Amino acid sequence: MAIKEEQGKELQLQIDSIKNQQVLSNQVFAEIKAQFPGVRNAIIQPSAILSDSTTQNTMLILLSMSGNIPSREKARLKNWLQVRLNQPNINLIFQ
Repeated sequence: MAIKEEQGKELQLQIDSIKNQQVLSNQVFAEIKAQFPGVRNAIIQPSAILSDSTTQNTMLILLSMSGNIPSREKARLKNWLQVRLNQPNINLIFQ
């Protein structure tokens, strides 16, 4: 019985983590959209960079744009995302 209860708690923690990530992604998208109205949609997900010898956690952000953003603004957005998400490793892709 105790094992089942512990498994239930672990499952609830995983569900809460997924919900929190969805809420955070929605908030960050709204904040990006306020700064860059040309953003049509986004994918904002934690991810991992895999290689033969290492695995590195990252945040993958794919922004679909209706226009172009100057390079300086892209760098500013990436820096802002690093601070906002408290994640030094951001993979920001524009499409």
